[in-house]
Amino acid sequence: WTQTSWMQPQMHPYDRSFYDPTSGEYTVGRYLADLRARYGGIDSLLLWPTYTNIGIDDRNQFDYFRTMPGGLEGVRRVTAELHAEGVKVMWPYNPWDTG
Repeated sequence: WTQTSWMQPQMHPYDRSFYDPTSGEYTVGRYLADLRARYGGIDSLLLWPTYTNIGIDDRNQFDYFRTMPGGLEGVRRVTAELHAEGVKVMWPYNPWDTG
């Protein structure tokens, strides 16, 4: 699938069009609608919760996933929502960050 993934943004899970801090909910539909309107949509995305925070304190990359809204279950749900919309999801892995 990577050879046909033409549009793949790198994004942060706290993007205001992807996450609503008031309701505490991910807004996958709103995010994807915005991208469709702006440039025809996306094929996949790199959802990067560690960027730009990794290294500012003693948390490791896995701590950042656990502290995402909804915890690891929230990560599963938002990934499933994106998959249901036909969007592949990549998550970063930093092998040097052993925490």
